[in-house]
Amino acid sequence: MPKAVQGAEPDQLLTLEVASRALADAGYGARPLPRATTGVILGRGGYAGAGRTRLEQHVRTAQQLVSCLADLLPGVPEAELARVKREFQAQLGAAGPDAAIGLVVKGPAFTVDAACASALVAVDQACRELASGRCDVVLAGGVHVSQDEAFWSVFCQLGALSRSGRSRPFHQDADGLLIGEGVGVVVLKRLADAVADRDRIYAVIKGAGVASDGREASLMSPGVEGQTLALERAWRESG
Repeated sequence: MPKAVQGAEPDQLLTLEVASRALADAGYGARPLPRATTGVILGRGGYAGAGRTRLEQHVRTAQQLVSCLADLLPGVPEAELARVKREFQAQLGAAGPDAAIGLVVKGPAFTVDAACASALVAVDQACRELASGRCDVVLAGGVHVSQDEAFWSVFCQLGALSRSGRSRPFHQDADGLLIGEGVGVVVLKRLADAVADRDRIYAVIKGAGVASDGREASLMSPGVEGQTLALERAWRESG
């Protein structure tokens, strides 16, 4: 609905588009999707997107604005302060209940936040849902489309951004990461089901492993043991 579009996170709208393309590519363009057993698991960081920021400004920032004006200009009538607040909120756009996009599937649908590993953890969770039999189809992936000042500020304070402007994983001269934007979604099924349904199959996930760095000195000194453990678990599960 138009009101929902105005107040939605860009993440939601872009992901809906990409998910639709992924389903069509998998072969569901002309046949029905088993919605009751279809799950959606997306990796997304805990940063504030445009929609959430707008809602925060509607509620908190608008009140802070008029409170500051009241303190600085004590002679301003209450009615004028209320008018300033309404005008500020009006310029932000919609922020009502219509902005919440409803879920369109009946299986599990949730996001996971594992920082830079979010999309991979989403795929791992999707594999667990399929293996358990709770889901027959899972859309899994990741979304990052929020390049705001606060996000960049945190990564600058961490010293995590590459000074040379190059991303070189595992290289001895690696000096940080580069931040991009994008959305990616894969349609996952058990192999036997995908073959039986004559789906388009690009690859088979034979195993996955998840671990954490455990207790270390700081975020900037990761524990190699934890990273190695994730690789070992994936290797072992894949046989």
